[in-house]
Amino acid sequence: ARVVVLGGVTEEWSQVEEMHSASHALVLDILDPEARCVRWRTQELRGEAPGGGAPLFHHVMCAFDRGRRIVVWGGDTQDFGDFDGHAIASAECQARQAYVFVLDVPTWTWERVRTAGDSPGHRSLAEGIVHAGRLVILGGSTDPKPPRAFAFGELAVMEPSVLDLATWTWRAAPNVAAQSDAAPAPRTRFAVERRGDWLVGVGGRGSHGEMLGDIWQLDLRSMSWRTTRPRGDSRDRRRAFCASSMCGGLILGGLCHGVICAKADALLLDPGAGDEPEAE
Repeated sequence: ARVVVLGGVTEEWSQVEEMHSASHALVLDILDPEARCVRWRTQELRGEAPGGGAPLFHHVMCAFDRGRRIVVWGGDTQDFGDFDGHAIASAECQARQAYVFVLDVPTWTWERVRTAGDSPGHRSLAEGIVHAGRLVILGGSTDPKPPRAFAFGELAVMEPSVLDLATWTWRAAPNVAAQSDAAPAPRTRFAVERRGDWLVGVGGRGSHGEMLGDIWQLDLRSMSWRTTRPRGDSRDRRRAFCASSMCGGLILGGLCHGVICAKADALLLDPGAGDEPEAE
């Protein structure tokens, strides 16, 4: 087993220190079943990497084919601070959004794949999961975004877009998904995970830079939103945060009203015994 880390930005007090490309990956090898022995290493990647060797950040990255392949889509490759820089970054992002980049893990080789169908257009800071042979994309910004934590652009409606990983064809989910009263507000920097046939999401940053603390669910079979009924400690339910991580129902770290959250300050979402997850 292994964890693959690709691209991203190293920051110190909101100042960009280094932007990382997709020509190399950080790999965490898990050397025993209980993960008591692990090893970090740098892996050189061959083939046509996303961004052509430029830095890559704010992208969607998901494993599929039982971990043998990784699909990467969207994100940003450039820093900018003015209108002209925004225009150049927008042109690059719009050209790249027509492709996905697939990393073959056994050979560590990239392949650029042109997609067909109704593409959602460029997204920065979107989230994605894989379900039933499909990549499901949600949220994010339709504008390119520079690598600074408190910059944000026009946000996308929270309407799922679906890419078939066999035919590489996009299709939009029914518009009713975005129009439902249960649909979450547009956002970036939220956390999601798949629980069976459900996508569960939490938190994020809204269209005015506000921190969000709601919990929401998407039925991946019908692509319809369901109202979440959170239970548990009311103080935790009122907590708003963004840029957190979520796996196995455990939510860690992130930002809370501009303050970095301690990684040990964890929240747990328990789906319970039924098929439909509930926030616990």
